[in-house]
Amino acid sequence: MRCGWCHLNRPPIDGIRAPFLMRGVLRELIYRLKYRNLGAVTPVLGQLLDDNLSSHPMPGQTIVPVPLHRERLNSQGYNQATPLAQELSYPTCLVTVACWPVAR
Repeated sequence: MRCGWCHLNRPPIDGIRAPFLMRGVLRELIYRLKYRNLGAVTPVLGQLLDDNLSSHPMPGQTIVPVPLHRERLNSQGYNQATPLAQELSYPTCLVTVACWPVAR
């Protein structure tokens, strides 16, 4: 699924990455961010992502947080990927571009 802007403009995608396996302490941090709304873990996760990106560079100029379905966005109140992307944008100097929620 693409957001409306991406669907109309078809931006080139240089790469998509899932840098970690969802296990152990990392899984617990992500669950605390997603389900307990614990934003205090965002800097820790952002630093882990920055460390990974530093050691495994990828060309690009933009970070796009994965959009949520409207129903999930309404129930959670915000997209937890957005502050995480913003946290990663500080050390990398990449621009974060938020998309509208996706209807699936």
